[in-house]
Amino acid sequence: MTDPAGDAVADPVGVMVTLITDAGPGLDRDVVRAAVTAVAGGRAKQRRLAQALAGRPSVLSDGRSPAPRAVGDLLIALVRAGGAGISPPACAGCGKLLRTFQRCGEDWYCGPCGEVREPCAACGRARRVSGRDRAGRPRCAECPDSDTVRPSCGRCGRVVRIDKPLDGVRVCRNCIARSRAEPCGRCGAVRDPVTRDGGRPVCANCMISDPANLEACVNCGRRRPVNTRSPDGPLCPGCPPLPVLECSVCGRNRPCGTSRLTGLPWCPPCQALTARCSGCGKARPVGSGTLAEPVCRDCTSPVFPDCPACTDSPRPGQCASCRLELRLRELLAGPDGGIRPPLGPLKEALAATDPPGTALRWLAKPPVAAVLSGIAAGSRDLSHGELDRLEQTPVLAHLRSVLAATGTLPPRDEQMARLERFTSEIIDGRPDPEQRQVLRRYATWHLLRRLRSRNNGKLVTGEQHNVVQQHARSAVALLDWLGSRDLTLGTCGQADLDEWLSGGNSRSRDAGHFVRWAARQRLTPVSIPAVRWQGPVQALDDEARWDAARRLLHDDTINARDRLAGLLVLLYAQPVARVARLTTGHVTASGATVQIRLGPAPITLPEPVAGLARQFLDGKHGHATTGAAGPSPWLFPGGQPGRPVSSGHLGQRLKDLGIHPGQARSTALFQLASELPAALLARMLGIHIDVATTWQRISAGDWMAYAADVSRRDP
Repeated sequence: MTDPAGDAVADPVGVMVTLITDAGPGLDRDVVRAAVTAVAGGRAKQRRLAQALAGRPSVLSDGRSPAPRAVGDLLIALVRAGGAGISPPACAGCGKLLRTFQRCGEDWYCGPCGEVREPCAACGRARRVSGRDRAGRPRCAECPDSDTVRPSCGRCGRVVRIDKPLDGVRVCRNCIARSRAEPCGRCGAVRDPVTRDGGRPVCANCMISDPANLEACVNCGRRRPVNTRSPDGPLCPGCPPLPVLECSVCGRNRPCGTSRLTGLPWCPPCQALTARCSGCGKARPVGSGTLAEPVCRDCTSPVFPDCPACTDSPRPGQCASCRLELRLRELLAGPDGGIRPPLGPLKEALAATDPPGTALRWLAKPPVAAVLSGIAAGSRDLSHGELDRLEQTPVLAHLRSVLAATGTLPPRDEQMARLERFTSEIIDGRPDPEQRQVLRRYATWHLLRRLRSRNNGKLVTGEQHNVVQQHARSAVALLDWLGSRDLTLGTCGQADLDEWLSGGNSRSRDAGHFVRWAARQRLTPVSIPAVRWQGPVQALDDEARWDAARRLLHDDTINARDRLAGLLVLLYAQPVARVARLTTGHVTASGATVQIRLGPAPITLPEPVAGLARQFLDGKHGHATTGAAGPSPWLFPGGQPGRPVSSGHLGQRLKDLGIHPGQARSTALFQLASELPAALLARMLGIHIDVATTWQRISAGDWMAYAADVSRRDP
């Protein structure tokens, strides 16, 4: 009769499989072996787990602790595998059968039973204990012990985890290792030995690389240290665990790698298979085909003929470029196995992503793969309307921009589309039909119509999008306030409106636009007077402006694009929204002269501003590599292909440099308006003549005689 406790050391996996199959007769031995290997992969852990089961096999049927954590993990894995006679872990407090558990010592508990609650020493509330102070009193998560100071190592002085005492002083793990270091008997390096060979110390590197400790990897075939033990054999550190797929040669569901020749999965036994080729008739290693009609590797047309990385690789077809090519074929192939012509440019752009791993990670995000495969299969329409029906997330917005940048989808004004969705949501969300009608007239037929007319075909900027949203939300806030008092626009009086304005509502200022529109439409007898801009309200510090400009001109450690954007704000009074939408076509270089067109009249840039602008005339990709088929036309490209950086992001980058764009632009406009006539200021900076005149009046610039002086100049 065998001794299970003794066999637990010699054959721990076999002992556990026998005990488990005895407790759950319906379990297949291969399934049990796979579950045991997954829970306890290492030899030492397998022995501890086998000894625990051999010491108390009843835990398999009752699920009761005390037992090591690995036993509980094994019970959960066996229950998920369909073990009818196996009990999941049972709470030591209430006996509830658990799917997950937490431990306290050798016992496992459910959430309510395992939670330790004591009165916090700081706030006094009975809450879950997060830690304890120096006196051992409990502390909750909201009241950490701020007086606790982590001790430093007694030898090196670093504040790290203290491991063990050394010569009466508690020191860190590194100092312990240095104290034990001695010359390795093989390589001679002075390191902490991990074992000894005939009395000679051996370091960790020499022990790992010892031929006796190397095994043949089932994926690449090389003899290397074992990183993972799969059910089919050991895997080296360079080979990830193989997924279970249907082998293209034998047709069985096994852990498979990817063949460089066919791009299809094949299992390790088929990779080592030799058979008579159905094409040339010679007995050679199999490369493709089936077991009935094998094809040798010489007769197989390679699917990656031009991949230099896979030519001499021990793991062919596993480089990032090959895996990206396979993933794109898998997602974009239609029912006939071919790629639809509209998706061809998309595939080419994604396959050209540098580095390929960026596109692989992007394709792994949940909505991307589902949408692309649905379009390829024909279950989804290739249109903006189809994407609008999905949940609008940043990943979906990036996917839409990639489709538009590659020509797969027609371009559209995304900010306007967002506004249309926003207005539809706030209108449809109103329960009162009268309010829905008023909001539809205001938001759809006034705000959006006026925005389209003003832009005249140009794209809506982020600032315009935010202003329209603010006006619409303010109108909703006012209507809600009136509805709470059983009032409408037609029945409210000026006293009611004044009460709302004096109530400190954050949207009272923006609601003035809605009230004035309603008064013009004769929907209300009340009104809020408009407030005219009387000049900047913040202090204008011209010296600070020039200090920031000098820093951007001469500090080469700052990002070049941030330097150019900041100088356009500081020197040429450009708003961040306009700077963000500048294209390479706004900058022209002719020899040593560089000009930028901010308005009707171009401006010649001095050095070193000209040198900064010249760097970006080649239209680099920016940081949007996925789907960016060609150079970006934008001077400041954004994170989505074919689109500029958002004004909010660019403004934040300038604020990180200590430049506040609004205040810096006001200071620059104030100074320029005092030195240049309004007409010249408007032509050079691209601002309206009325704005230039207002700034000239505020800065007290006297240019009344400028026209007469120009008329007297010699032709």
